[in-house]
Amino acid sequence: MATGRRILLNEIDRQILADGGHAERSTHYQRYTLDFYLLALLDRAPRARTSTRRERSRPRRRSLADFMRVMADDEGRLPLIGDDDGGMLWPIAGRECNDVRDSLAVAAVALDRPDLAPWGIPEEAFWIAAPEAMQFVAGPGRSAPHDSMVGDAARTLLDPRSRLRRHRLRRHRADREGDMPSSTPALTAT
Repeated sequence: MATGRRILLNEIDRQILADGGHAERSTHYQRYTLDFYLLALLDRAPRARTSTRRERSRPRRRSLADFMRVMADDEGRLPLIGDDDGGMLWPIAGRECNDVRDSLAVAAVALDRPDLAPWGIPEEAFWIAAPEAMQFVAGPGRSAPHDSMVGDAARTLLDPRSRLRRHRLRRHRADREGDMPSSTPALTAT
């Protein structure tokens, strides 16, 4: 993971243009790029998210998410421009490849930007970034998502009586306090 993260950070200025668009001007690559940079951000322990290189990359990550939100319509769908292989980094809920509500919701959570996900936080965000997503929806001026926005798994994570939720939050707190070596990703690709 460290090698991949280093490569992503070294490539950020070549892959993400000043306007936030992907260098190849493909909306599909835009999504892939945002997802990979979000995964790298979320995979790091919260205490390590303030490295100098990471802080220098913050404006590019924000502009990447802003560009995708501007390109998406009000239903969270991107126009299919440029190369498109139909692949997705996290195909959890069976969305069409141009439906980027999940990617923008993860960006909203990771970057603390509710404006990136005006339709709410869908289930995928809870699978990908459970501790951060739970804290995000519980933040000041925000409310938990309605049942129609999340599936059974996300409801389990949001339910304060849930043993899984309490375990995830305990693990997240321990991670923040430095009691664990690193964050465990909410989703493990096999």
